[in-house]
Amino acid sequence: MERSTVTKTEWFTPGVRGIGAASLLSELGHEVPTALLPRFITSLGGSAAVLGVIEGIADGLADLARLGGGALADDPAPTLSSRAGPGRRLPLPRRSRPHAAHGACGGQKLRSLL
Repeated sequence: MERSTVTKTEWFTPGVRGIGAASLLSELGHEVPTALLPRFITSLGGSAAVLGVIEGIADGLADLARLGGGALADDPAPTLSSRAGPGRRLPLPRRSRPHAAHGACGGQKLRSLL
């Protein structure tokens, strides 16, 4: 049985480079301020308690964002609420629903429900 050979640059597509760059910038945007914040707070005369309060508020806000994002991700009916405006929800077009386009999870039976 022959093994297929993959060149070194075949997997390194522009999409992979873009995602890698976005990941690097995201990490830098989080890790650098996290490392510099204690020194900055103490240079302003703040104590460890002030730093703890700031970190606690940041963690709380991040948890609230995760809670809201999880509820949006678990919504069984995908919508275009940002286009609909406040209080209105529009269903996504059928072609945007991957389970309907690819026939996964039941094929014809699922399509008949949509």
